[in-house]
Amino acid sequence: EGFTDGKEAVVSTQSTGGVPKSVEEENIADEDANQTVCTWKEWSMAVSEDAYSPTSPTAVVPEWIKKLTHKELRGKLVEAGALVGAVTPTTRSLYEQYLTKLDSAPIVKMDRSLEGYPREIVSCLQGQPQIDWSAAERELADDFRVPVKGRRYRQGSKKCSFNYILIDPTIADDLPRLSTKLDPRQIFKLFVKSIFYIGKGKQSRPYSHLLEASLQTKDNAKLRRIRSIWGAGRGVVSLHVFSNTIAEEAFTREALMIASIGLKNLTNEKRGEVYGVPSSWSATKRRGVGLALLYKAHLTLLNEGHREIRRSDIISGS
Repeated sequence: EGFTDGKEAVVSTQSTGGVPKSVEEENIADEDANQTVCTWKEWSMAVSEDAYSPTSPTAVVPEWIKKLTHKELRGKLVEAGALVGAVTPTTRSLYEQYLTKLDSAPIVKMDRSLEGYPREIVSCLQGQPQIDWSAAERELADDFRVPVKGRRYRQGSKKCSFNYILIDPTIADDLPRLSTKLDPRQIFKLFVKSIFYIGKGKQSRPYSHLLEASLQTKDNAKLRRIRSIWGAGRGVVSLHVFSNTIAEEAFTREALMIASIGLKNLTNEKRGEVYGVPSSWSATKRRGVGLALLYKAHLTLLNEGHREIRRSDIISGS
């Protein structure tokens, strides 16, 4: 499951060059220029674009398709997940060809709840073949494994950092228990949809967000989400992953995971920054590796269990 069942995927050839830069700086341009965010229309057209290609081989239309009324033909196309206009005498032959090809190689219907997420994560959750990004993740880890003597690192070179993911249990209620009942891809989808904040920290950094929310002295999207969870009688799940790293590696992993989900789908205010070798990766590769990191994180949650931190825990522990 996940990232080892296939090697084929569409990969951008765009390069960021060797100069470290923030993910925010690159991805704004990348999303605007290359439309990396998946929409219903883009998905519907892209997954079967060869059906509309004028150079595409003509298929033999079966009799059952020829006998369909205009309305029935359009209904079959919509049912298959295609985005189509009106079927008229002028467009009918094109749509007959379209349905013939979809019938021989059905496309996967896009889950409309995934609109607005980057294509890489949509592709994964739709069950499409994925690139195995494990080598790239090892490249990331190896780059920070032995700090370079004399180099100045942001927040030093002590391996005392980790990443954390704040999860809304009202969306993903006890995934470890559900993992015995639901399809693994559905479990991963619930995990992704339940994430509302991704961070880098040391010691009790994740706890500080919850303390801030309990004090009611500040207001932003992240704090409102925490209070909303508490108001529903639930607690925030704080998942700690990728421990014992230097700060720059943790910042990089944070930025890659944020990129894979998309800033608009989180309460983070910044996209984060990448350091070292990943600073020269294409935006597509960054999102791909970020997706692989999220997949590992969800396995950690399934293995370690589901623990919620309620407002009463903050008050009694302060």
